[in-house]
Amino acid sequence: MRLPGGRQAAKFAGVRTLDEGDRAALLRLLAPKEGETIFIGSRVASARLGVATPGGRILGFFRDGVLVSALYQGNNLMPVGDDDEALRAFADLIGKRQSTKAIMGPAAEVLALHRQLSVRWGETWALTRSLRPHQPVLLLDREPTVSADPRVVPVPLADLEPYYQAAVKMYLEEVGDSPYDASDSYRQYVHSLLRSRRAFGAKTGLDYWFKADVGAATLYVAQVQGVWLDRRYRGQGMSAALMAQALKHIRETWPRVSLYVNDYNVRARRMYAALGFKQVGEMATVLY
Repeated sequence: MRLPGGRQAAKFAGVRTLDEGDRAALLRLLAPKEGETIFIGSRVASARLGVATPGGRILGFFRDGVLVSALYQGNNLMPVGDDDEALRAFADLIGKRQSTKAIMGPAAEVLALHRQLSVRWGETWALTRSLRPHQPVLLLDREPTVSADPRVVPVPLADLEPYYQAAVKMYLEEVGDSPYDASDSYRQYVHSLLRSRRAFGAKTGLDYWFKADVGAATLYVAQVQGVWLDRRYRGQGMSAALMAQALKHIRETWPRVSLYVNDYNVRARRMYAALGFKQVGEMATVLY
Protein backbone atom coordinates (compact mmCIF):
# COMPACT_ATOMS: atom_id res chain seq x y z
CA MET A 1 0.00 0.00 0.00
CA ARG A 2 1.42 3.37 -1.03
CA LEU A 3 1.24 6.42 1.16
CA PRO A 4 -1.26 8.87 -0.33
CA GLY A 5 -0.25 12.16 -1.89
CA GLY A 6 -1.91 15.42 -2.89
CA ARG A 7 -4.77 16.68 -0.74
CA GLN A 8 -4.81 13.42 1.23
CA ALA A 9 -1.20 13.75 2.36
CA ALA A 10 -1.98 16.11 5.26
CA LYS A 11 -4.13 13.42 6.86
CA PHE A 12 -1.01 11.30 7.30
CA ALA A 13 1.41 14.11 8.08
CA GLY A 14 4.43 12.78 9.96
CA VAL A 15 4.10 9.21 8.63
CA ARG A 16 6.39 7.72 6.00
CA THR A 17 8.13 4.48 5.11
CA LEU A 18 11.50 4.27 6.83
CA ASP A 19 14.66 4.00 4.72
CA GLU A 20 18.36 3.43 5.37
CA GLY A 21 18.80 7.01 6.58
CA ASP A 22 16.48 6.17 9.49
CA ARG A 23 18.35 3.06 10.64
CA ALA A 24 20.10 4.65 13.63
CA ALA A 25 16.93 6.39 14.82
CA LEU A 26 14.94 3.16 14.56
CA LEU A 27 17.54 1.19 16.50
CA ARG A 28 17.41 3.82 19.27
CA LEU A 29 13.62 3.47 19.37
CA LEU A 30 13.81 -0.33 19.59
CA ALA A 31 16.62 -0.53 22.18
CA PRO A 32 14.62 0.10 25.41
CA LYS A 33 12.22 -2.75 24.53
CA GLU A 34 14.65 -5.14 22.88
CA GLY A 35 12.85 -8.29 24.02
CA GLU A 36 9.44 -7.10 22.82
CA THR A 37 10.66 -5.75 19.47
CA ILE A 38 13.14 -8.42 18.39
CA PHE A 39 11.12 -9.32 15.29
CA ILE A 40 11.43 -5.79 13.93
CA GLY A 41 15.07 -5.75 15.05
CA SER A 42 15.72 -8.93 13.09
CA ARG A 43 14.28 -7.33 9.95
CA VAL A 44 16.47 -4.28 10.44
CA ALA A 45 19.51 -6.52 10.86
CA SER A 46 18.85 -8.64 7.76
CA ALA A 47 17.48 -6.23 5.13
CA ARG A 48 17.86 -2.71 3.80
CA LEU A 49 15.17 -0.35 5.06
CA GLY A 50 12.89 1.08 2.42
CA VAL A 51 13.41 -1.78 -0.03
CA ALA A 52 10.12 -3.49 -0.87
CA THR A 53 10.07 -7.10 0.34
CA PRO A 54 7.36 -9.78 0.36
CA GLY A 55 7.42 -9.70 4.16
CA GLY A 56 6.29 -6.11 4.70
CA ARG A 57 7.57 -2.62 5.44
CA ILE A 58 8.31 -0.42 8.44
CA LEU A 59 6.50 2.90 8.81
CA GLY A 60 7.68 5.69 11.05
CA PHE A 61 5.89 8.59 12.74
CA PHE A 62 7.97 11.75 13.13
CA ARG A 63 7.40 14.80 15.34
CA ASP A 64 9.64 17.80 14.79
CA GLY A 65 11.93 15.58 12.73
CA VAL A 66 12.31 12.99 15.51
CA LEU A 67 11.16 9.36 15.10
CA VAL A 68 8.79 8.72 18.01
CA SER A 69 6.94 5.57 16.87
CA ALA A 70 7.22 2.84 14.25
CA LEU A 71 4.98 0.14 12.82
CA TYR A 72 5.93 -3.06 11.03
CA GLN A 73 3.17 -3.76 8.49
CA GLY A 74 3.00 -7.22 6.93
CA ASN A 75 0.88 -10.28 7.66
CA ASN A 76 1.08 -9.04 11.24
CA LEU A 77 1.13 -5.52 12.68
CA MET A 78 3.88 -4.74 15.20
CA PRO A 79 3.91 -1.27 16.78
CA VAL A 80 6.66 0.24 18.92
CA GLY A 81 6.55 3.62 20.64
CA ASP A 82 3.56 4.34 22.90
CA ASP A 83 2.49 7.66 21.34
CA ASP A 84 -1.26 8.34 21.00
CA GLU A 85 -0.96 10.68 18.02
CA ALA A 86 1.26 8.22 16.15
CA LEU A 87 -1.05 5.27 16.83
CA ARG A 88 -4.07 7.27 15.62
CA ALA A 89 -2.19 8.14 12.42
CA PHE A 90 -1.21 4.51 11.89
CA ALA A 91 -4.83 3.40 12.47
CA ASP A 92 -6.10 5.90 9.89
CA LEU A 93 -3.53 4.72 7.37
CA ILE A 94 -4.02 0.97 7.89
CA GLY A 95 -7.74 0.99 7.06
CA LYS A 96 -10.17 -1.89 7.40
CA ARG A 97 -8.72 -5.28 8.22
CA GLN A 98 -8.21 -7.57 5.24
CA SER A 99 -5.40 -10.11 5.56
CA THR A 100 -3.76 -9.16 8.87
CA LYS A 101 -3.52 -12.22 11.12
CA ALA A 102 -2.37 -10.58 14.35
CA ILE A 103 -1.24 -7.47 16.18
CA MET A 104 1.73 -8.23 18.41
CA GLY A 105 4.54 -6.45 20.22
CA PRO A 106 4.97 -4.39 23.40
CA ALA A 107 1.76 -4.73 25.42
CA ALA A 108 0.94 -1.03 25.82
CA GLU A 109 1.38 -0.30 22.11
CA VAL A 110 -0.51 -3.38 20.91
CA LEU A 111 -3.55 -2.75 23.11
CA ALA A 112 -3.60 0.96 22.25
CA LEU A 113 -3.35 0.28 18.49
CA HIS A 114 -6.10 -2.35 18.70
CA ARG A 115 -8.29 0.18 20.49
CA GLN A 116 -7.58 2.87 17.89
CA LEU A 117 -8.29 0.50 14.99
CA SER A 118 -11.52 -0.70 16.60
CA VAL A 119 -12.76 2.86 17.17
CA ARG A 120 -11.77 3.99 13.68
CA TRP A 121 -12.82 0.95 11.61
CA GLY A 122 -15.27 -1.01 13.77
CA GLU A 123 -15.85 -4.76 13.75
CA THR A 124 -13.21 -5.62 11.17
CA TRP A 125 -10.67 -4.98 13.94
CA ALA A 126 -12.80 -5.13 17.10
CA LEU A 127 -13.90 -8.75 16.64
CA THR A 128 -10.98 -11.00 17.57
CA ARG A 129 -10.38 -14.73 17.76
CA SER A 130 -8.17 -14.39 20.83
CA LEU A 131 -6.81 -11.51 22.93
CA ARG A 132 -3.72 -12.19 25.03
CA PRO A 133 -2.96 -8.95 26.88
CA HIS A 134 -0.26 -10.18 29.28
CA GLN A 135 2.65 -12.18 27.89
CA PRO A 136 5.78 -11.86 30.05
CA VAL A 137 8.99 -11.44 28.03
CA LEU A 138 11.85 -13.49 29.50
CA LEU A 139 15.61 -13.34 28.94
CA LEU A 140 18.44 -15.79 29.59
CA ASP A 141 22.03 -14.50 29.41
CA ARG A 142 23.92 -17.43 30.95
CA GLU A 143 24.05 -21.22 30.79
CA PRO A 144 20.77 -22.91 31.78
CA THR A 145 20.69 -23.97 35.42
CA VAL A 146 19.16 -27.39 34.59
CA SER A 147 20.91 -30.52 33.29
CA ALA A 148 20.37 -30.87 29.54
CA ASP A 149 18.89 -33.77 27.56
CA PRO A 150 21.30 -34.64 24.69
CA ARG A 151 18.50 -36.03 22.53
CA VAL A 152 17.72 -32.48 21.36
CA VAL A 153 19.76 -31.72 18.23
CA PRO A 154 19.66 -29.29 15.27
CA VAL A 155 17.08 -30.65 12.82
CA PRO A 156 18.58 -31.67 9.45
CA LEU A 157 16.95 -30.51 6.24
CA ALA A 158 16.26 -34.15 5.34
CA ASP A 159 13.74 -34.25 8.21
CA LEU A 160 11.60 -31.45 6.83
CA GLU A 161 8.42 -33.49 6.51
CA PRO A 162 8.32 -35.05 10.02
CA TYR A 163 9.41 -31.79 11.63
CA TYR A 164 6.79 -29.90 9.64
CA GLN A 165 4.12 -32.28 10.94
CA ALA A 166 5.23 -31.55 14.51
CA ALA A 167 5.17 -27.81 13.75
CA VAL A 168 1.59 -28.07 12.48
CA LYS A 169 0.52 -29.83 15.69
CA MET A 170 2.17 -27.07 17.73
CA TYR A 171 0.48 -24.35 15.66
CA LEU A 172 -2.97 -25.91 16.03
CA GLU A 173 -2.54 -26.14 19.82
CA GLU A 174 -1.03 -22.69 20.34
CA VAL A 175 -2.91 -20.55 17.81
CA GLY A 176 -6.12 -22.56 17.60
CA ASP A 177 -6.26 -22.35 13.82
CA SER A 178 -4.78 -24.19 10.85
CA PRO A 179 -1.54 -22.87 9.28
CA TYR A 180 -2.47 -24.26 5.85
CA ASP A 181 -3.00 -21.80 3.00
CA ALA A 182 -2.96 -21.87 -0.78
CA SER A 183 0.66 -20.75 -1.02
CA ASP A 184 1.91 -23.35 1.49
CA SER A 185 3.66 -20.50 3.30
CA TYR A 186 3.97 -22.31 6.63
CA ARG A 187 5.86 -25.21 5.09
CA GLN A 188 8.16 -22.68 3.42
CA TYR A 189 8.71 -21.02 6.81
CA VAL A 190 9.60 -24.34 8.46
CA HIS A 191 11.92 -25.12 5.55
CA SER A 192 13.71 -21.80 6.11
CA LEU A 193 14.21 -22.67 9.80
CA LEU A 194 15.86 -25.98 8.95
CA ARG A 195 17.95 -24.48 6.15
CA SER A 196 19.33 -21.83 8.53
CA ARG A 197 19.82 -24.35 11.40
CA ARG A 198 17.35 -22.55 13.61
CA ALA A 199 15.21 -25.61 14.45
CA PHE A 200 15.96 -28.01 17.31
CA GLY A 201 14.13 -31.19 18.16
CA ALA A 202 14.06 -34.66 19.69
CA LYS A 203 12.63 -37.65 17.85
CA THR A 204 12.04 -41.37 17.95
CA GLY A 205 12.60 -42.73 14.49
CA LEU A 206 11.15 -39.96 12.34
CA ASP A 207 8.55 -38.97 14.94
CA TYR A 208 9.45 -35.55 16.38
CA TRP A 209 7.95 -35.19 19.85
CA PHE A 210 9.82 -32.06 21.01
CA LYS A 211 10.62 -28.90 19.08
CA ALA A 212 11.90 -25.35 19.57
CA ASP A 213 12.83 -22.74 16.96
CA VAL A 214 14.73 -19.48 16.73
CA GLY A 215 11.91 -17.44 15.20
CA ALA A 216 13.76 -14.10 15.12
CA ALA A 217 17.24 -12.89 15.96
CA THR A 218 19.51 -9.89 15.98
CA LEU A 219 23.29 -10.03 16.26
CA TYR A 220 23.28 -10.75 20.00
CA VAL A 221 19.78 -11.96 20.90
CA ALA A 222 17.69 -14.89 19.66
CA GLN A 223 13.97 -15.22 20.31
CA VAL A 224 12.73 -18.77 20.84
CA GLN A 225 9.32 -19.59 19.39
CA GLY A 226 7.34 -22.71 18.58
CA VAL A 227 8.25 -24.65 21.75
CA TRP A 228 6.20 -27.85 21.85
CA LEU A 229 6.19 -31.23 23.58
CA ASP A 230 3.89 -33.98 22.35
CA ARG A 231 1.05 -34.79 24.74
CA ARG A 232 2.36 -38.35 25.11
CA TYR A 233 5.44 -37.04 26.93
CA ARG A 234 3.90 -34.36 29.12
CA GLY A 235 3.75 -34.66 32.89
CA GLN A 236 6.96 -36.72 33.04
CA GLY A 237 9.30 -33.91 34.14
CA MET A 238 11.16 -33.87 30.80
CA SER A 239 10.51 -30.34 29.56
CA ALA A 240 13.21 -28.43 31.42
CA ALA A 241 16.03 -30.77 30.36
CA LEU A 242 14.86 -30.78 26.73
CA MET A 243 14.65 -27.00 26.69
CA ALA A 244 18.04 -26.69 28.40
CA GLN A 245 19.68 -28.63 25.55
CA ALA A 246 17.94 -26.49 22.91
CA LEU A 247 19.19 -23.40 24.71
CA LYS A 248 22.76 -24.74 24.76
CA HIS A 249 22.65 -25.13 20.99
CA ILE A 250 21.16 -21.66 20.51
CA ARG A 251 23.71 -19.97 22.77
CA GLU A 252 26.52 -21.29 20.57
CA THR A 253 25.45 -18.52 18.15
CA TRP A 254 23.60 -15.97 20.32
CA PRO A 255 24.77 -15.09 23.86
CA ARG A 256 21.30 -14.03 24.97
CA VAL A 257 18.01 -15.86 24.45
CA SER A 258 14.57 -14.31 24.74
CA LEU A 259 11.04 -15.69 24.62
CA TYR A 260 7.54 -14.74 25.68
CA VAL A 261 4.88 -16.85 27.35
CA ASN A 262 1.19 -16.45 28.18
CA ASP A 263 0.76 -15.27 31.76
CA TYR A 264 -1.75 -18.02 32.53
CA ASN A 265 0.71 -20.78 31.55
CA VAL A 266 1.95 -21.26 35.10
CA ARG A 267 3.72 -24.55 34.41
CA ALA A 268 5.79 -23.08 31.56
CA ARG A 269 6.65 -19.98 33.58
CA ARG A 270 7.95 -22.15 36.43
CA MET A 271 10.05 -24.17 34.02
CA TYR A 272 11.61 -21.07 32.45
CA ALA A 273 12.36 -19.66 35.90
CA ALA A 274 14.10 -22.92 36.81
CA LEU A 275 16.21 -22.62 33.65
CA GLY A 276 17.38 -19.16 34.73
CA PHE A 277 15.15 -16.84 32.68
CA LYS A 278 14.27 -13.42 34.12
CA GLN A 279 11.33 -11.22 33.10
CA VAL A 280 12.40 -8.09 31.22
CA GLY A 281 9.13 -6.83 29.71
CA GLU A 282 5.62 -7.69 28.57
CA MET A 283 4.07 -8.34 25.17
CA ALA A 284 0.48 -8.66 24.00
CA THR A 285 -1.04 -10.46 21.02
CA VAL A 286 -4.36 -9.96 19.26
CA LEU A 287 -5.28 -12.89 16.99
CA TYR A 288 -7.77 -12.78 14.10
